[in-house]
Amino acid sequence: MCRKITVVVGKNFGDEGKGLATDFFSGRSSDTLVIKHNGGAQAGHTVDRPDRRFVFHQLSSGSFNDAKTYHSATYLPDLLKLREEAEDFSKVAGKIPPIFIDEKCRLTTVFDVVINAFAESVRAGDGSHHGSCGMGINETIIRNENPKYALSLAEFESFSTREAGLFLQKIRTEYVPIRLSQLSMKIRDGNDWCDLLQDQNIAWNAAEAMKAAAGYYSTIRDAKSIIQSADNLVFEGAQGLLLDRNNLNYWPHLTPSDTGCKNPFELLRTCGIPQERSNTEVCYVTRSYVTRHGAGHLPHECERSEISNDIYDKTNVENQWQESLRFARHPEASEFVRAVAADLVSNIYPVGELQKSFSEEPEASHSENSKICDRAVISLMVTHLNETDGKIVNVDGNHDVETYLSEGGQSTFFDQIYTSFTPFARDNISTEKV
Repeated sequence: MCRKITVVVGKNFGDEGKGLATDFFSGRSSDTLVIKHNGGAQAGHTVDRPDRRFVFHQLSSGSFNDAKTYHSATYLPDLLKLREEAEDFSKVAGKIPPIFIDEKCRLTTVFDVVINAFAESVRAGDGSHHGSCGMGINETIIRNENPKYALSLAEFESFSTREAGLFLQKIRTEYVPIRLSQLSMKIRDGNDWCDLLQDQNIAWNAAEAMKAAAGYYSTIRDAKSIIQSADNLVFEGAQGLLLDRNNLNYWPHLTPSDTGCKNPFELLRTCGIPQERSNTEVCYVTRSYVTRHGAGHLPHECERSEISNDIYDKTNVENQWQESLRFARHPEASEFVRAVAADLVSNIYPVGELQKSFSEEPEASHSENSKICDRAVISLMVTHLNETDGKIVNVDGNHDVETYLSEGGQSTFFDQIYTSFTPFARDNISTEKV
């Protein structure tokens, strides 16, 4: 039975430092299983070491610690890209930790990616772009809602390479026209994405590449067995809490997945693993300032120079899908914790269970002896503090984290605060709440 559970959640719009946090928590044990439970290959989590660096997509950010990776049933693997990433990591680290994929996972295909890229390129042309990564995540979900074209790992593994190619051809010839019609889009001559959609060799090549990826992962038929066997469980979330599909405050520029505690705690309950403060921690990760990629509302947006001239991000470079990284100040402290409180109230407790451990206003401050949640330790990790002189940048000015929270009446909201002043997880300093 696992002894420690940590759920890593991005607190804002993504790019908060979830890779660093996962690297940190996965290093606590030599027997760690990192569970990727939402999104797919679109995630880009950077882990820096003094002598090496890697941006993780489908491998876990605990891989430098030899942590095993598990894609749970709510994850969307892209087998076409998995092999390439595994081989790239092997060149950096000299090995590939075990990768496990649940047989119920819905697979991303090359056509989901191409449709996504084609649609986003058209939207960019008329100024209506969504801000997608162009990796086919939403397209994967939509296609899998149609049983005729759905593709799980279990079904894919039952195919021969030829059968897999035929299935992908069916998606190309039958589903792609249907989906383009739904998007009010037509094949365009001379468009690179359209050329791919019309090339029948793409399906056969993709089928071979996807089948070749089988040598890099093991299929899991029973989630309970692998979840219960690990000493240290770390749930590595993708995107950020404010992009959760149910966060209508930022609709329509959301991700089509659950980015908070929902998936981890549902999986733990399904596998019969109890959650208590003695063994469970939920860590919300944020930069000392706020960032956002792509389109959509960004409160308190400002220029990069208004935050710091020392910001240098090697991972989030300008690209055709999400353009340049955007910057903003944090809100007042009461608003800072609001989304966190809502996530905890909604997702840690089973449906119908009275949430006795929360106050009537969970975002409000608590007495010194009160705990916001009786099912888990609630922590905050603030990264990139080296770029802002150790301060958290907010609308009321720049303050150290404790002062910022205390002035807003939220000083006892988090049980523990981690602060990161370098890109390296081993340099994180934890401060116990009193």
